[in-house]
Amino acid sequence: MNENLEEFTRDFMEARANRHKEMKKHENAYKKLKAQAEEQENDELETILTSYEKKIQHIICHLSERGMSNKDISEITEMPVEEVVHILAKYAIKK
Repeated sequence: MNENLEEFTRDFMEARANRHKEMKKHENAYKKLKAQAEEQENDELETILTSYEKKIQHIICHLSERGMSNKDISEITEMPVEEVVHILAKYAIKK
């Protein structure tokens, strides 16, 4: 009977170790996929930010051409969105 208990314990511990290895393998695969997804998301965000930066530079160029001073342009970055829209609308219709 003692022998059966030892064999059962050995089998149980081996199965437990195997299960732990499998869990670790799945955990590592999950971490790798998560890192890849985050990297892809960061790349997409970087692309979007670059696009917005180009658009902002384009708008600033147009505002300068339409008479807005550099000081006024830098001040609008601190304003609430509603005020910025009104200012941009004013300069958009200026020719």
